[in-house]
Amino acid sequence: MKKIFKAKKFIGIILTITLSLGCVSIPSQATTPPTTLSTTTPMPSGEPIQTESDVKIIFLHHSTGGCIWDGGVEEWFENYNDAEGVNYQITAREYPANDYPWENYPYDYWNIWINHAGKAPYRGQDTLEILTEDYDVIIWKHCLVK
Repeated sequence: MKKIFKAKKFIGIILTITLSLGCVSIPSQATTPPTTLSTTTPMPSGEPIQTESDVKIIFLHHSTGGCIWDGGVEEWFENYNDAEGVNYQITAREYPANDYPWENYPYDYWNIWINHAGKAPYRGQDTLEILTEDYDVIIWKHCLVK
């Protein structure tokens, strides 16, 4: 039991990486993609590898995450796609939602993705297995734990 608790605590710490942003305006220049980004990623050997040009991304969030999204995330990706000739598709979703009794704390993600892992939704929520069938990148913004 002690090992399980430590594992949950460790995962909770990992999941507790949060954005400390409130609903703020983002300056218009923030929507211009940096010119230093590219679709290649250097390997430890120094040789670049080509990344996918079509990437599906989902941003899971509540409240503050909606403010971040409304601050220009979708437009930033549109500009980046145009500048780099790639097709990074990002969508936002409130998660967990509906019938799940959420507080949007790290435990909610642990409960859905670890305790109830599998190809069937848990209490109306897509599990990690379901999400990874449809998305290449999953970003989540949970609430700050009190």
